[in-house]
Amino acid sequence: MVRAAAEGVPLEGSVAGAGDHPVGGANQYHPCSVCGRLFNRAYNLKKHLLTHTGEKPFTCMFCPYRAALKGNVTKHMQARHLDRLAPPPHAAL
Repeated sequence: MVRAAAEGVPLEGSVAGAGDHPVGGANQYHPCSVCGRLFNRAYNLKKHLLTHTGEKPFTCMFCPYRAALKGNVTKHMQARHLDRLAPPPHAAL
């Protein structure tokens, strides 16, 4: 993994989300100010920062479960509360 100290640092190497090309010029990456991990998009860095802050803005509507990523709450509800979720419209046939 590549580490850097300043935003928009031109670097090459292993970068989180490297399948997407960075916006704003070739090899421009956004480093995490806490751990130095590099991201090719500011949005990916923003999601990553939740791992350091412990913030969990997404909540399950059926129990106290909270998560930093919406997809994790969706998976939780499908695994733990499937019986309480509305059936898909095509299932009523």
